[in-house]
Amino acid sequence: MIKNIIVFLGLILLLAAGYYLFVINDSGLEAGNQVVLNQAEAETRDLLRRLNELKAIELDTSIFSDDRFTSRVDVSPVLIPQQVGRDNPFLPTN
Repeated sequence: MIKNIIVFLGLILLLAAGYYLFVINDSGLEAGNQVVLNQAEAETRDLLRRLNELKAIELDTSIFSDDRFTSRVDVSPVLIPQQVGRDNPFLPTN
């Protein structure tokens, strides 16, 4: 008999908790969702504003056809590949 009462009270408690989480607390979730949506909207506006600023930039590419740029000579030294280290570093050195 006591077992049945405890099970019945447990079910009522479980239903009350479910009602609270899904019905009463739903307004708090909507407010939280609105905050997230407002933040996402503000970030999207900022992204689009920056994209429009980048699209408005015009680059002068005449430097690439300038003689000083096209007559550039590479004076870096030529590197000769060399073997580094031993084939098997775990063998004894004798």
